[in-house]
Amino acid sequence: MSALANTVDVDLYALYVDVSNQVGTPGTSPASFDVYADARRRLNEEAIPLDNRYVVVNPAGEAETLKGLKGLFNEKMVNDIVAKGALGNLAGMDFYMAQNVQTHTTGAFTSGSTPLVDGASQTGDDLLTNGWSSGATTLKEGDVFTVAGVYAVNPKTGASTGVLRQFTVTADISDTTGAINIPIYPSIVTSGAYQTVSASPANDAAITMVGTESTVYPVNMAFHKDAFTLAMRPLELPSSVAWGARESYNGLSVRAIKAYDIEEDKEVLRFDILYGVLCQNPMFACRIIG
Repeated sequence: MSALANTVDVDLYALYVDVSNQVGTPGTSPASFDVYADARRRLNEEAIPLDNRYVVVNPAGEAETLKGLKGLFNEKMVNDIVAKGALGNLAGMDFYMAQNVQTHTTGAFTSGSTPLVDGASQTGDDLLTNGWSSGATTLKEGDVFTVAGVYAVNPKTGASTGVLRQFTVTADISDTTGAINIPIYPSIVTSGAYQTVSASPANDAAITMVGTESTVYPVNMAFHKDAFTLAMRPLELPSSVAWGARESYNGLSVRAIKAYDIEEDKEVLRFDILYGVLCQNPMFACRIIG
């Protein structure tokens, strides 16, 4: 059961590639209140509900945060951090440590490259670009970048937040020409109910990739509970097995069946689940890079 639970856990964490908003310093584990305040700010700028917010960090992120906050003057928090090793609630978010936090390996995108937008007034979920190192550039699904002059907006008012909109690459790309059509999230929408940016990118606007190329970074996460979805379906009980049972609780369902292996002279008991995961609301989450 632990192995099954960890499989689901890993698949859920792998959804980080769909999340474009990101805070923190690549290569540095989160270690202060500031980075979590930045994550809270990013969620607030996306008009995300204030309740049911969570943070999940890897063991290094938890350890460095505990070290960074141990000198706080609040007696209860100091006791929890020093004596219990517990972060509890911080910046309006409940904290958890998880060993299954994923890492992201960035593409090879900087050597000899000066990436630029190729053509003005672009909209939609693809961005035409040029200026990459010909034949030597790769972009990985989950890479994050910004475009000069393209700012995020409040989704309810359309007003600029004053922060450059972060885009994530939605598919791996290997370039041979120096010009790349990048599939992106979020889509570039400049007006209306689904507006995502303050303006369309200008021709030759500079593109800035986040992090160092070909480098592994842990991706901790701050999120609202509605950012990600896990769906499980109860499995049927085969009529031919010697014994079978199925239990469901709070939407989670597990089937156990037992059969006899005549060749090995063994009774085999197996557990099965059927599930799917989805990043249903990517703007309800924010990466905390480590």
